[in-house]
Amino acid sequence: RWQHDPVMTDASLILTADHGPGWYSDDLKDSLVAKHEERMPFLNVLLPAGFRARHPVETRALEANAAKRVVTSPYDVFATLRHLMALNDGTPVEIEPSHEYGRTPRSLLQPLPEGRDCRDAGIPQHFCLCASWEDLGPGSASAESASRFFVVHANQLLREHAMSRDGCGELELEAVRQASLLRENSEISAKRRHDKDGRGSVIVATPKESEQREHIKLVLSTRAVHGSEVWRQAMDFEVNVLRQGSTLEVLRFGRMDQYRDDPACIQDQLPALRELCVCRVTKIDRPS
Repeated sequence: RWQHDPVMTDASLILTADHGPGWYSDDLKDSLVAKHEERMPFLNVLLPAGFRARHPVETRALEANAAKRVVTSPYDVFATLRHLMALNDGTPVEIEPSHEYGRTPRSLLQPLPEGRDCRDAGIPQHFCLCASWEDLGPGSASAESASRFFVVHANQLLREHAMSRDGCGELELEAVRQASLLRENSEISAKRRHDKDGRGSVIVATPKESEQREHIKLVLSTRAVHGSEVWRQAMDFEVNVLRQGSTLEVLRFGRMDQYRDDPACIQDQLPALRELCVCRVTKIDRPS
């Protein structure tokens, strides 16, 4: 219907999202399908007939990119918008690559290389579906240390503000349900950009084994406590911890269960802590 609207007859429409479905029933939320779906946001590009007639090369490039399922990211959507504006204005298309995070944004209206990886697309390792993860086992020493490190990190975040320090329960580790490990490819870790457009790379050094970066992905449960009281049980998180030698760093975490009104006492003032906070008003009794 939109194509017949006079306003839309010469307008391109891009429909996208920041992530895929994130909520699943308890029997599905830990499944591989759920993890893949969350990391695959919807993207659809609709080009009007007038554009397709005037720019057949760009139209064919978009169709070819969709057919070969090349890795893309929101940076590429931004580059595509710039490309569309340049075509509309009749100005040269200039898309400068960003070197800050090792990404090279590319317009979807230009052919994308089939060998493109997550790093080139600016996709964090935690979201990269091209990675191959090794099962660590939830009872492994690595999983245990990374999980406890996350809990310490989460409590430090809660203690940074008086409102969350006084109003939110302290997190305790309940159980580690899943743990997997990804060792970064040493060649990828050692790549450095060297040509002017940022598309070339050269291996300048291979990291020592002690310097190699490892990503530990965890699915774990915590509970919120205050003294001897349990305010909330079974708070489920997916966590990505980076380990380099003896150093650990929490790269990302996300609450997997619905926290509803758990953070009611701080959610307006400290929205970034909503996933971690369980307020006194939502406490539950410790089970017998």
